[in-house]
Amino acid sequence: MTTFQSYTFGTAFGLLMTGMSLAETGALVGKRSVIPVEQREVLSGRLSLREAVLTALELNPEIEIQREQQVATELQLDVARAEFDPVLSADSAGRYRREPRASSELDGAVQPESDGVTASMGVEKKLGTGASVGLDWQPLNRSATNSTFSTLNPSFSSELSLNVRQPLLKGGWGVNQIPTELAMVNVTSGKYQTMQVVIDTLRDVEVSYWQAGAAANELEIRAQAVELAKVILEETMARDTSRVDELEAKSNLLEREAALVDAQKQLDDATDNLLRVLGVLGEMEPGDLALQKVRVPADVEQLIDPEKRYAQALETSPRIAIQRARIDQAELEVERARYDVRPTLDLTASVGVSGRDADMRGAWSGAANQDGRAANAGIEFRIPWGSRAERAREASAESDLKRERLQVHAERLDLFGDVREACRAVEAALKRLAAADAAVEVNEVRFEEQQIRRRNGDSSLRALLEAQNDLDGSRLGQLQARVEVLTSLARLRALDGQLPETLGVVLVDGKAVEDVPEDQRS
Repeated sequence: MTTFQSYTFGTAFGLLMTGMSLAETGALVGKRSVIPVEQREVLSGRLSLREAVLTALELNPEIEIQREQQVATELQLDVARAEFDPVLSADSAGRYRREPRASSELDGAVQPESDGVTASMGVEKKLGTGASVGLDWQPLNRSATNSTFSTLNPSFSSELSLNVRQPLLKGGWGVNQIPTELAMVNVTSGKYQTMQVVIDTLRDVEVSYWQAGAAANELEIRAQAVELAKVILEETMARDTSRVDELEAKSNLLEREAALVDAQKQLDDATDNLLRVLGVLGEMEPGDLALQKVRVPADVEQLIDPEKRYAQALETSPRIAIQRARIDQAELEVERARYDVRPTLDLTASVGVSGRDADMRGAWSGAANQDGRAANAGIEFRIPWGSRAERAREASAESDLKRERLQVHAERLDLFGDVREACRAVEAALKRLAAADAAVEVNEVRFEEQQIRRRNGDSSLRALLEAQNDLDGSRLGQLQARVEVLTSLARLRALDGQLPETLGVVLVDGKAVEDVPEDQRS
């Protein structure tokens, strides 16, 4: 049994060697539930690309972190809305006072003495116009004294009042909704940020998946080269050859074995990288994992139209959506700063009724009958001298808005450049793949010819070994070209936001909710 065969990666030998298709990812797993975060059970057996995607969506730590951040952002929206929630209040207090001596005959006692107790409650609410409306009720205000001039002793009073303050300039009308609107924009931006993290993770999953499969293929190629080197050494030893040929054959075998060890290391590293992206590194062994066989899409060339992909990216890429949300935030900040430059001009008003009697019930009845009435209205004006701080904040907010608008333009340029670069990468990889396919075909024929000529004594051992080197190199080049096609295509699809749909999942706030039929995948 070879070193490669000890891995169940052996089932992936057809990976890349027969061609690959992102659309044909094998049987869909339907509504299969992925590993719960609490359990972290070990994956084992055959792992399709789509299963790897679903596992990463559930277990990748970067996605989990971003989702928690999204939860925190949504809670800030509740914080902003809570500003308009009613506020209840209640208080109670008692008092007692005794004077050293009377200061006037009107005190009604040689040593004036008084005591009392009060209790009040109220509710206050801020309105969207900026107005503060408060309703206060003082059900108990008892006072007693030893003064002979007191007509009600003890005296009970009760009061009910309505108070309103409405800002007319600073702090008035629409500006009060800005914190809530900012929080809503932050929630929207957070969802796009979550989508971007998910798409980046899916890209990393697909790239890591193909690289791990390619490493498994390279390991098998190296293992085949070792077996072939052993055959060549045996044939060389069995023939009447020179000492130089024997040493050269042994050296060739040692080189192949060293390359096999290096390929084993590359396979372990690639597998660890895949498991890390999936979020299960350290919880399963590479030998538990087998990758599926896939083929290169037949319509790849139709997918590398830069103008079409860029137009799609402008509509669906989270990168642009995030930047647009930042512009919305900056516009709201400018609006708030402009309100803050205004002077304070508040309209105040209050009305109230009260009652007083020798007992509490009588005081309540008097307030209900409006025995006592009060009303007042006023206007308050304040303005900082020069308003330097407010005007500086306004200028800063306008500068931030200008910068964000320039940034979205720069982001579009970067995205267009990235799309064009990705399209060129796919196109170049396809050309390298075509050249590699031709090279493999040529070197396979050449190696077979050298084997026949060597057996007939018409060729040297060095020529045969050179043919083997050329064949191995062309096969590895073909493998690398196929990996480059798929990884370049994954990066291209990640740029325009189409990667999740391509991989057969629909994402809502970063969570897979349903499958996409194969005939609808782009």
